[in-house]
Amino acid sequence: MRTDGGLEDASSLFKGMLKSSIKPSLSTCNILLGSFKRPDEALSLYKTIVGAGISPDIQMLHTLVKCFGQFQRTHLTLGVIGLIQKLGYPLSVILLTMVMKGLCNEGRVARAIELFHGMESYKLVPDIYTFNTD
Repeated sequence: MRTDGGLEDASSLFKGMLKSSIKPSLSTCNILLGSFKRPDEALSLYKTIVGAGISPDIQMLHTLVKCFGQFQRTHLTLGVIGLIQKLGYPLSVILLTMVMKGLCNEGRVARAIELFHGMESYKLVPDIYTFNTD
């Protein structure tokens, strides 16, 4: 078994828990998701978690946004934002700042500025981190 935070380790642990009739807590799922170094692995485990009937919480969705943003996968990040809204969770300054940073890293500065201006519609006030997003 790999010990580098790979998909096999996390999936094996998760599936082993289910096989033993242990329902992983949301905290366990979030830790497993946060251990990935590749967004495709995090997405695969997320699908496995949801497929097992575990509903994502806002922390799990934040973990995905952070992971996707770090690897310049804002198309996936924006999909998670849509899911957050669909599930009725509130958007936050922290969350939208992570998305803006990812957009900037991809060279999509105009879209980041558009999102920045859209924060007002969510009644969110940008903070020092938002203004320093590059």
